[in-house]
Amino acid sequence: MRKKIGIFLGLAGIWALALCGMSHAANVSVNLGSTTGVDVYGPSATDFAGVAPTGVTAGAATALSPVPTGWPTAATNTVLGSAIWITNPALPSDTNSTSYSLFEDTFTPPCTASSMTGTLYTSTNNSGTVYLNGTAEGVGGSAPIVGTFTFTPVQGINTLGFDVATNGVTGTNPVGLLYNAVLTYTVPNVLWRPPLGTGRKILKNGSTLPIKFVLLKDSGRVLKTQQEVNVTITSPTGEIVGFSSGQGLKFAKGNGQYNAVFHPKDFGLQKGVQYSINVVDSCSGAVLGSFLFQLTKAPGRHGNQL
Repeated sequence: MRKKIGIFLGLAGIWALALCGMSHAANVSVNLGSTTGVDVYGPSATDFAGVAPTGVTAGAATALSPVPTGWPTAATNTVLGSAIWITNPALPSDTNSTSYSLFEDTFTPPCTASSMTGTLYTSTNNSGTVYLNGTAEGVGGSAPIVGTFTFTPVQGINTLGFDVATNGVTGTNPVGLLYNAVLTYTVPNVLWRPPLGTGRKILKNGSTLPIKFVLLKDSGRVLKTQQEVNVTITSPTGEIVGFSSGQGLKFAKGNGQYNAVFHPKDFGLQKGVQYSINVVDSCSGAVLGSFLFQLTKAPGRHGNQL
C-alpha cells in the first residue's frame, strides 16, 4: 500500500508578545542600557549638535570600572538597570579647554508599533546634552545628578546622541556616560484565519496551504491599513527556508486580510521536523505571530498511521 505524506499544523506561542487567543494588541517594554561597542566621536572644542562631524572616525565605547564615587551604581540603581559606564579609551587629554565627545546608539522599534513613548535616564561626568534623531531632547546635569526626561521615538531606526563635556580628560575621570532608555509601545496581535485558524490541519503531500491572517489593534479591531510585515517559514534553528522578505504576501484592503500560498514541496522540508510560519515586522524583525507545523504521515482509513 502506498504511503501518504501530509502536513500537520498546530497553534504555537507568539514571541512572548501575543497569543492567537488574544483579541487585543500586545504591550511591549524594552530597556536599552549603555553598553560597550557604541560609536564615540571626539573630542572636539565645539558641540557636535547630535550629528557626527564629517571626516571624524568613531571609536568603539569600552566599559569602565569602577563607577566613580557619587555616581549611580548601575548594578543597584533601578532606573539605570544594567547600564555600563562607558568611554572611549583613545580620547586624548585636554586640560586647557572643555572637550566634547559624541556617543551614538541606535534602536529600532517595529514598523507596526503604535502609542510609542520613551523615558531616558542618563548621567555623565560634568555635563551632557541628549539628542534624538538630531534634535536636542534635554540637558543632563553634572554628575552625580541623573537627568530624566521623556521622548517620542519613531518607527524604524532611531539614533540617540549624547554630547558629553568634560573640563580636562584624565586617567581617573575620563569622559564617560551612563544611560538607560525605556521604550513602551504596542504591536498588533496576529489572528489566523482558516484553515490555520481551525487549529489543526492535515494536508496531503503536493497540496497547497493558504496562509491567511489579520492584525488586531489595541481596541481588538482589525487593522485595515496595510502594515510593513512579511511572512517567513523557518526551521527549528531559525533559518529561513521560505517566504523571505514577504515574497507572495498580498493584502486585501476591504477586510484587512493578508494572504499567501504555501507549497510545501517547493522547500524541501523534512518529515518529523517542526517548522514555523511567522508574521514578522519588516523594520525590527520582531515575530508578531507564529504557527508551528511539521510534515507527518496522514492517518489511514481506520485512524492508523500508514
